[in-house]
Amino acid sequence: MAMADLRKAFADLGFEDVATHIQTGNVVFTANGDPTRRVEDGLAEALDYRGTVFVLTPAQLVDAARNNPFEPKDDQAHSQLMFLSEAPSPARVNALMEMEGEEYRFQVRGKVLNYAYPRSAGGRGRKSIDFEKVLGVKGTSRSWKVVRRLIEMAPAGKVAETGEAAQKKGSSKAKGMARTTKAATER
Repeated sequence: MAMADLRKAFADLGFEDVATHIQTGNVVFTANGDPTRRVEDGLAEALDYRGTVFVLTPAQLVDAARNNPFEPKDDQAHSQLMFLSEAPSPARVNALMEMEGEEYRFQVRGKVLNYAYPRSAGGRGRKSIDFEKVLGVKGTSRSWKVVRRLIEMAPAGKVAETGEAAQKKGSSKAKGMARTTKAATER
């Protein structure tokens, strides 16, 4: 979905300060209350998009970033944050942790999975993990760089995301992300 269409859909839903971040599907906007249902219904009607919606406040994004143990300081690793629909069970987290090794490092903290892998393991040679299946919850991943940019974009708004999965985080003035597969976040 085109970011211009996504911005227009959010504006037409009455959200303010609507902005998207490149082609990531992340939408930053301002709203009162929890706009999750409104975003889901509005995207279904305006863009025929039916997916899970994640709403995150700036404080939740900052907290996730602050607690990321894998912030790459030397550009030798890829660092990703996956926002989850709910906290996975301890048994599911243990199953994921058993997959940790030279290729992947993990941390699950509440509704956020942090993971990192060496740049040398990037691309087609890296083992793929279906994190949603392993953890038994829906989720949407963002690179460390995208999360940092969203924090910069939305100091007091909401974000919506329409990506492969979605997560909800919200407050009356928050930031949101929107991806073009299955998620929404609020600014």
